[in-house]
Amino acid sequence: MLYKKNRFNCTDKKIKSRTQKGLTLIEIVISIGILGIISVAFLSMFSTSLSEIFKSGRASTSHYEAQYKMENSISEKPISGTPSTTVQLKFGDKSYQVTGRTVDIDYSSGNQTKKLTSFTVD
Repeated sequence: MLYKKNRFNCTDKKIKSRTQKGLTLIEIVISIGILGIISVAFLSMFSTSLSEIFKSGRASTSHYEAQYKMENSISEKPISGTPSTTVQLKFGDKSYQVTGRTVDIDYSSGNQTKKLTSFTVD
C-alpha cells in the first residue's frame, strides 16, 4: 500500500496503487442502474411485439374463416333469384362484357367489421 502525504509531510490516508484491480461501490451502482434501464426498454419492446403477434394471428384466423365461407359460397350453384351482375372490361381499344354474380361475406376481426367481396362468372 502506498500512503498519501499531506502538506506537513505526514502520512495520513491510504490510496490505491495503480496496480490494484477492482471497482468502487459507486461504479457498481451506476452499472446496475444502466443495465436496469436497458432491460426495462428491452422488455417493454418484447411485450409489445408479443401482443401484436397474437393480434395479427387472430386477424389472420378470422380472415381465413371468411375465405373458407367465400369458397363454399362460390362452389354452390347460383340460387334462383340471385341477381346477376355485368362487368365491362377494357383492354386497350377492346371491350368485353362478363356476366356473373358477386359474393359478399361480412366478418369481424377484433373490433373491426370487414367485408370480403368476390365476383364469379356464371
